Amino acid sequence: MAIRDLLKDEFRKALGTGTPEFSIAAPPRPDLGDYATNLAFLIAGKAKKSPSAVAENLLQTLLERESFRKIVHDIRPAGGFLNITLRDEFVAAAFAKTAGQKTPLSAPKRKETVLIDYSSPNIGKPLSIAHIRSTIIGDALARLYRALGYRVISDNHLGDWGLQAGILIAAYKLFEKRPVSRLTIHDMLSLYVRFHEAMQEHKELESKAKLETKDLQDERPESLRIWNAFRKNSIAEFMQIYRALGIKFDYMLGESTYRKLFSRIVEWSLKKNVAKISEGAVVIPLAHTYLPPVLIRKSDGGYLYHTFDLATMYWRNKHFKPHKVLYVVANEQAMHFEQLFGAAKKLGWMKKDELLHVKFGMVRGEDLKRLSTRKGKTILLEEIIEEAVRRARKIVEVKNPKLPDREKVKIATAVGIGALKYNDLSQNRNTDIVFDWDTMLDFKGNSAPYLQYTYARLRSIGRKVKKSSRGKSDLSLLKEAGERSLMQKTLQFQEAAEDAVKEYLPNLLCNYLWELANLANAFYEKYSVLQAAPDLQAARIALIKGTARVLKEGLSLLGIEAPEQV
Repeated sequence: MAIRDLLKDEFRKALGTGTPEFSIAAPPRPDLGDYATNLAFLIAGKAKKSPSAVAENLLQTLLERESFRKIVHDIRPAGGFLNITLRDEFVAAAFAKTAGQKTPLSAPKRKETVLIDYSSPNIGKPLSIAHIRSTIIGDALARLYRALGYRVISDNHLGDWGLQAGILIAAYKLFEKRPVSRLTIHDMLSLYVRFHEAMQEHKELESKAKLETKDLQDERPESLRIWNAFRKNSIAEFMQIYRALGIKFDYMLGESTYRKLFSRIVEWSLKKNVAKISEGAVVIPLAHTYLPPVLIRKSDGGYLYHTFDLATMYWRNKHFKPHKVLYVVANEQAMHFEQLFGAAKKLGWMKKDELLHVKFGMVRGEDLKRLSTRKGKTILLEEIIEEAVRRARKIVEVKNPKLPDREKVKIATAVGIGALKYNDLSQNRNTDIVFDWDTMLDFKGNSAPYLQYTYARLRSIGRKVKKSSRGKSDLSLLKEAGERSLMQKTLQFQEAAEDAVKEYLPNLLCNYLWELANLANAFYEKYSVLQAAPDLQAARIALIKGTARVLKEGLSLLGIEAPEQV
């Protein structure tokens, strides 16, 4: 159990039933204590009393409890807040208990199933800078939810049906002589671009693409054969990038998986009087909202993205029975998901609060302009990964020139990819992020290399101490302020992970890890480990080990490796 939850239990037991929902969190400054609560403000608001007076009464009630006094050394009113300082012996005992666990997180197994929809590339198009945020944020949320005991289903919802597939087939038939099985995803992209350019001069090609789309949706054998090859080759190339990023999915189910349901979705919607026919098309009106109606079948009989997504939702509900579905998709799709959620609610499939659009901003360059090449072409994700590893390799060459090449490659890969991921995850997902190589790979700033270096540094200390000289670790010997602060910070790991999941903000965990690394480095600079007396040395080694363990686990929740040396 997280310490703040333990404190909350003490408050509730002291006050009994009727205790309002309140928060306990670390205060903005360490001199204000380990935790602070707003409970006095909430009670004062209901009772129409002064928060300070309520805080004083709370203080007396709490101090009457022996179990509370065993945890808390000091509790003081501060303008209506209550600032709490834990007992040193409690902190030491809690740290020792956490260090003895298999993992620093102690989350119970939960019954809730969370389905996370992320990455979602279209077949025939390589993964690009446009996919990086959805892929990295979605993966981090999946890891966090799993670590906190939830059943997680990660689904990479491929765009593999509809007009885009029809354009690819039309382009292949018109321009390509090679067997379709030999085409790479870059070949497919070239065909797609070439067909689009040709359509500018030859308008009749648009009709050809629509005809090919209809043939595919009618599942004509030749159309399916070409489409299957496009899909298979695209997925194979996507997987190379995902493997490089260390990202796995439980499922990669595309729009085509649900194609048998499209017409049924329309029929059900009409039968339930949720949808209506409007000028030959079928729409789901969203009355009493500012949102336009949801178009689920065009007047020519074609289906749209909302139809695809409603069919996907129906299938997922039937097969996975999720309690919550997260769609990790860019801000630009906000209207689409508001309409989708509104339609799902009208159909009675899921409550609106069980569906969440986890939005994120775009990636910008150092000049704050949308990131693109000079010619405005798409920046490929494989190129970004290669550049990150190349730059990291240069740094490794300078820092550890004597390492074997194989080891240099391994470390450069962990550092480069870690830098890419952390640069995204450490920034609030709701805002646009800046893509700056120097900041990303800065070993002294808020970056993955800084955290990885801190971890490697702590591990190196432990390796320098001979096992034979290690005494029994008595953590009560850690009386210095820096030692106590570091112990206390490691105990907030569970809380940081829970907050990141609650707000769908991985940057909250990043902030925590950065603060922990700062405290760890301050400890390293100020207190000797190798020259300390045996008993104190053993205690400090235990502190270092526990801190390193939390750093490694925290980085792992972000999908980032922690090498033993950097």
